[in-house]
Amino acid sequence: MSLAVSSDIDLFGDEVLAEPYPHYETLRRIGPVVYLERYDLFALPRYAVVKAVGHRPGLDARKCRCRTFSQRYGCRGHQG
Repeated sequence: MSLAVSSDIDLFGDEVLAEPYPHYETLRRIGPVVYLERYDLFALPRYAVVKAVGHRPGLDARKCRCRTFSQRYGCRGHQG
């Protein structure tokens, strides 16, 4: 039995970019950790979970896939 939930949402699709908040809410409703099939990664759509993970001892943000993800998929928020 798998405890992971997944979504095929395209975070960079025109529909999501035009009106992202309902899609963000859907991800939050699905669960605290959601596997995004399209991007082959796990998303943390809830602030409290992101905050808890961010304060975890030993976590190295330099190893976060965010940079790889943003470079691969052209995330507009990527600063290099």
